[in-house]
Amino acid sequence: TGMIISIMRQGFPPPTGPWLTIAGWSLLLVGGLLRYRLSLLVFQGRYLFGAISSNSLLLAAGIAGLLPDRGRRPAVAGFLALLLAASISIVPTTLLPAYAKPVLLDSEDLFSGQLLVDQSIGGFAGLRGYWVSTESARQGDVIAVDLFWEALGETDQNYLVFVKLFGPEGQLASRDSFPGGGNYATSLWQTGDLFVDRHWISVPEELEPRMGVPLVAGLFDLAAMKSLPVDHKAGREFVTLTNINILPCETGALESGQPADVNVGDMFR
Repeated sequence: TGMIISIMRQGFPPPTGPWLTIAGWSLLLVGGLLRYRLSLLVFQGRYLFGAISSNSLLLAAGIAGLLPDRGRRPAVAGFLALLLAASISIVPTTLLPAYAKPVLLDSEDLFSGQLLVDQSIGGFAGLRGYWVSTESARQGDVIAVDLFWEALGETDQNYLVFVKLFGPEGQLASRDSFPGGGNYATSLWQTGDLFVDRHWISVPEELEPRMGVPLVAGLFDLAAMKSLPVDHKAGREFVTLTNINILPCETGALESGQPADVNVGDMFR
């Protein structure tokens, strides 16, 4: 609305080529996002990041068009200062916490209430203990797994941490990621570091209910495409943490599409 008023007034900003280019760029990105959304049925808002600068200019120009001439420039300057302050505040309030490495623990904290494992992986990583949110999960549930690491040495390689559910037929579910949510790669570990590393593993909805499914963890070398040995023993590629019982999904009284023959109080059937 403000842009239309500005154009009608022939004031700030004039309908020149640069402004038309800015508006066209924004519309092009929005159109591309809509086409992507309709094609893949998913929404990827990050594809609009390229339009942030052009949208900001259009927004400022639109607000300026709604204001009288006398207060236009101070209002636009104040609005831009507010946007700048909001952008700067994101760094300490959002970005730094999101990319911070895990808090290092004392030895007393490491063994407080956790189940001990005390295994060496790859010669430099000590898996001292673990914690799981549940040992009985239903189909579709997400299990939280905390791994308590101690750096026994240092390495210049970055290895993946994996958490898997195994069955007789092989791998049933897996979660692979770098330590510390990607913020504390193994190449950054310093000898003696103690920290907790959280992972989440999803139980597939199609997984048949069963008891005693092993939950395992280890380190994986992407360059060599193999797991690191446990306790320097060839062929031992992971640490078994515990067993998880997979329960059937809760479906309520009856699943849709299944016939039933129930007599309710001799009144309804």
